[in-house]
Amino acid sequence: MDLSKMRETSKELQNPQKTPKEFAVSKEIKAEVNNIFRIVDSEKYSKCQRSWIICDDGKSRPFTLVDNFGNASPFLKLLGDHNNFYRGGILESVKDPITKKGTPKYATEYPELVNRFYYNGDRASSKGSAKLQKQVVFQIIDRDLYEGVDEHGATIKYYWCKENKHTMLIWLKVTAFETLIDVAEGNGDLVDYDCTYKKVGVGMSTTHVISRCGDKIPGVVIGPLTDEEKGYTMYDLDSETSVAPAGLILYFLEKAIKDLDVALGLNVCDELKTVAALERSEQPDAEEVAGSTAYETEEEDPASATPPVAAPFVRGAAVNTPPVVDPNVPTIVCKHEKCGATVPADSVTCPNCKNVLLAPCDSCGIPFSVFEKVCPSCLQDFGG
Repeated sequence: MDLSKMRETSKELQNPQKTPKEFAVSKEIKAEVNNIFRIVDSEKYSKCQRSWIICDDGKSRPFTLVDNFGNASPFLKLLGDHNNFYRGGILESVKDPITKKGTPKYATEYPELVNRFYYNGDRASSKGSAKLQKQVVFQIIDRDLYEGVDEHGATIKYYWCKENKHTMLIWLKVTAFETLIDVAEGNGDLVDYDCTYKKVGVGMSTTHVISRCGDKIPGVVIGPLTDEEKGYTMYDLDSETSVAPAGLILYFLEKAIKDLDVALGLNVCDELKTVAALERSEQPDAEEVAGSTAYETEEEDPASATPPVAAPFVRGAAVNTPPVVDPNVPTIVCKHEKCGATVPADSVTCPNCKNVLLAPCDSCGIPFSVFEKVCPSCLQDFGG
């Protein structure tokens, strides 16, 4: 493995003039416990800058706004110039004349927008803001054991990667990536042993501890990757770290974008609509759109979060369909394998298995069920 390349990447991520990329099924790092994983290829990783943003439905989701090659989403204009203290955007700050500390420039004029983007909805908490986070992503094999439901409704335990014959992604902030480099320097190539990732603390005081996994830790696998593991389907990191599609940003944030345009005197909403129309004309693959991490929602309690359970999305590939429990409530049944949970009918993702339930139509852009093959809005048939 090339440690010098990893060191160079770390320097780039810490340089405010550099700009990094994002997209797929990712490992959730639960707090205060050992999260075990194996890097599949230490030479292949990508970088990006993404932002956690409270969407119009009140849920917080990650959007990649700058990719590995410096390409940026028009939405970034609303946040501000990230290379110049977010000047010109809702995240711009000015020095308080009394405390001499930075304070939101638009706190008095647009308090609701400032609370949403500058404080992530809670000024008194440690949730941070919508500022870009520089991250590195690797392909991994997840060693942690998960619970699911089989076709008979019985609870089962399984290993996600082994069950799906597919890698996961792991997203590392700069501090965690630096720690991983230290592990490699002390123990050799990361593909030769399992690592454990432990997240301690909350907010700005969170400590990220990554180390070589001890032989006695439950779930650890000793020895090299098996031939079966080497044959798992892997993600295209360049694709998975692409700038979030304009259509998705509009779907989740159109109201906020319009409000920000008025506040800042910009016209980003129309610009995004133009880009979205171009995206639709290029007809991207359905699974590429539906696999976007922009669909992931932030868990209130990371320690209790349920990881994703699906193989790559294929429209119409439905499986288990248990009956709806309460006919008086507008719900649907998640048909993803090993799930079968009853969820609100307007859910974009399943709150149980984290898989996509609604995806934009490749023709008209209006989201509809991933289990249907005909768009109810434009009647485009994706039956293949």
